[in-house]
Amino acid sequence: MASSSFQPPSFDASDFLSIGDRLGGKRIDNAIERTRVSSIPIQGAQSGGYAPAFAHLSHIPLFPLYHEKQNIALEKQEYRKQQQLQYVKPPMQQSAGTKLLFSVMSLLGGGGNPMSVAKWENRLKGVGAVQMQKSMEQSHSLVFTRWSLPPSNGQDVVFVDVLEWRANHGAAVYIKVSRQLTFRTVGKEKELKVGKTWSKRFLSGEKGRCDAVSLLEGVEERELVVVARIERPCAGLEARESLKVFEKEWVVPVVVLG
Repeated sequence: MASSSFQPPSFDASDFLSIGDRLGGKRIDNAIERTRVSSIPIQGAQSGGYAPAFAHLSHIPLFPLYHEKQNIALEKQEYRKQQQLQYVKPPMQQSAGTKLLFSVMSLLGGGGNPMSVAKWENRLKGVGAVQMQKSMEQSHSLVFTRWSLPPSNGQDVVFVDVLEWRANHGAAVYIKVSRQLTFRTVGKEKELKVGKTWSKRFLSGEKGRCDAVSLLEGVEERELVVVARIERPCAGLEARESLKVFEKEWVVPVVVLG
């Protein structure tokens, strides 16, 4: 006779009383404990540089994608996380008999299981710490691109500096220029003065990619080319700090030939 795969039902009390844990509680507990032993992640490595056609301009500095203000933001978040974890107890471990006793008591008393309530109250406190840890993960991107007109003898160099924050759930484009001009990018046309910042935020990361910039001069529109591009993975916290630095502190270099 062929063997049957039928398994008789279990009458172990723990199989009935830990159903809530198996549906999500255990995963939350594990995430909290991983957060407890985690620290600030290693910052992502930078890649990119100057395009070969503009190698003669490589002595001109690009916007730094690493900044002390990023480190300060990460350290503050780590401190807040550790403070939050002080109020989160390690997962409570009870035997099947203890679980059964609490369940019977709650049924007889007509109330909720106090053990289960305490567990979920503790988990709610821990979820905040988990989110703080996630906010430090290198799951976003910073991209800095310097745009200009194609190389031309005797013509002053025009720089359009663009800093992008890219993420799955959104994006932002920040732009500064080396002289007053009108440009078109990401479907927008804008006249911009030196020292001012134009910015645009997007709910979709793909729609917010700055893949082309053109210079508008009267009826003429001239496509700009990439002088240099650098990028790095970063945390959302780091991206916010970089956008602030770009807007408030960054000065686009001015190059005059001849």
